[in-house]
Amino acid sequence: MKKRWAFILSCIVAFTLMVGCAGKSESPGASSDDGKQTTPDPEQNYNLTLMTWQGSGAPQKVWDDLNAKFNEAHPNITVVNEPMDSKQYSQVYKARVVSGEGPDIMSVYPADLESFVQAGYIAPLDDLAALKKLERLNLDQYKVDGKLYAIPLAIGGTGILFNKEIFSRLNLDVPRTWSELIEVSEKIKENGIVPFGMTVKDSWFTQFFIYPLTKAPVQAKDPDIYYKIAKGEMKFGDTAISEAFEKFLLFRDKGFFSKDALGINFDQAKAEFAQGKSAMFVGTDWLLSDIRAINPEFELGFMDFPASDDAAENEKVGWGGYSMSLSVKSGKTKEAAKQYLDWLFTQENYQSFVNGIKWFPVLEGIDVSSIDPLANAMSDSFVGMTMYPSDNDVWLSGVADTMLKSIQEAYLNQKTATDIVKDMDESNERALQAK
Repeated sequence: MKKRWAFILSCIVAFTLMVGCAGKSESPGASSDDGKQTTPDPEQNYNLTLMTWQGSGAPQKVWDDLNAKFNEAHPNITVVNEPMDSKQYSQVYKARVVSGEGPDIMSVYPADLESFVQAGYIAPLDDLAALKKLERLNLDQYKVDGKLYAIPLAIGGTGILFNKEIFSRLNLDVPRTWSELIEVSEKIKENGIVPFGMTVKDSWFTQFFIYPLTKAPVQAKDPDIYYKIAKGEMKFGDTAISEAFEKFLLFRDKGFFSKDALGINFDQAKAEFAQGKSAMFVGTDWLLSDIRAINPEFELGFMDFPASDDAAENEKVGWGGYSMSLSVKSGKTKEAAKQYLDWLFTQENYQSFVNGIKWFPVLEGIDVSSIDPLANAMSDSFVGMTMYPSDNDVWLSGVADTMLKSIQEAYLNQKTATDIVKDMDESNERALQAK
């Protein structure tokens, strides 16, 4: 489950069009797309390949069923799913794209988006008919030089799950600001209950608390800031990221986390919350089924992560995102792929996709109650936000691991928030020199 979420958050929620640049005289970033969508030739047969990182099993069946339905409605267009293990996906898809053998439909990492545009691999999507259904979404983060190169297929985010019975018994209002979260946590602790279930032993989980705290002060102020750091143009020390670490350590100092956070693992911290021993737990949709399995009678609630004292900002800026991207090599094949995308975004077909994949929708009017009784409320929350992908999506190799190790050391009072940032800058510098 951890790997699934980590990989999901490492990708842009996207459909991206690719154009082959072999034999073309266009400059980097140029495209043969004239901005007008045309209809595929009904007399010509098209074979499209969909490469997904979800692997085989249930997700593959969802795509296979959708593709079969599309093929039935469009006899001259065949779409075949090619599942790929997430561990292999990154290397395989890049190699195939660069060699000109890339699939027609695939995921694109956010770190690759700009370079693919500059190399002339991908074309803008501004002419897609499906965009009319996504007008309420902010798609700026998927644009390069003002043109759109990705559109969201699904949306996800991180908030705080809470025990409604505990909140009701203690007469607590759902906090909407950071100060209110501290006040609520104080009252919970005073009543002998752990405010937050937390594991620091499984250090990967600490990012679910820390990353939401970085969105407003760091990425919302400059969405390109981590790209600049990855190029050596800035340092982590030039940003406000240390504020997130300071807030995390403040909760440690106040005793708001699990008593033995350094000794218990993720499953134990999750069970602590599900059994009512802690009142809150950071996470999102992928935790719901786990918690229900432990305690089917659990009265579960969800709140936006109140990362700052600006309540309105907390409702607008979040951490999340899923990925899927559309690539088309050249000519009329591109139009066949666009037709597939527009077909997928019809209400009926998209509902089938959501029911099968269990992702939160970007279209209005899609019921997600099949995911969990709480899912509709969570989905409504995420749709209204500008979602920023995982911080480490574009960090250089080794930086995230350095951060997680330093967080553990800081939790033991061996380092400060400033030390964590310093360690990250040193790791980034080593990665730059190794290039």
